[in-house]
Amino acid sequence: MRAEVLTAGCVYPSGFGLTVSGLRPLPCQLNGKNSMNERAKVFELERIDNVLVVAPLGDESSFRYFDIHNQANQVMRELDEPAIRAVVVDFAIVPTLGWVMTSAIVRLVRNLDYRGGLAVYCEASRANLEQFSRMKLGRPWTHHLTREAAVDSVRGMPSNGDDAVPGGE
Repeated sequence: MRAEVLTAGCVYPSGFGLTVSGLRPLPCQLNGKNSMNERAKVFELERIDNVLVVAPLGDESSFRYFDIHNQANQVMRELDEPAIRAVVVDFAIVPTLGWVMTSAIVRLVRNLDYRGGLAVYCEASRANLEQFSRMKLGRPWTHHLTREAAVDSVRGMPSNGDDAVPGGE
């Protein structure tokens, strides 16, 4: 299994350094550089064969609105590569999602779905699972307990135990 990390980013603790609008964090240090001068990374991307793993690194309380949508557009360009046939969205770092991040992620998943690709998600918190259920995102977008199981499911390999859990409807 070939894996390569394409991007990484600065992670802000929930509620840390917010301005009055709640959308712009105070600068943090990443490799000694001010991340507000360089755009903070919103998503970590990992390519495993023909699967792109997308991991949000925070929610809109951690990033500027523009950065979320700008970087979601960059991820969409990655998904346009013909070799990418599936996406796994890993929510391990984000215990709750707000509307801005959710809408950006749903847009990514729908973009891939429109061209016949597969999408699953993993390591979602109970709060995220309930939100996805309320939004009717449970089918065919299934939840897996681990990143490995999610990647295996879209690569056509059986996972350790059938841990696929519909997001609920």
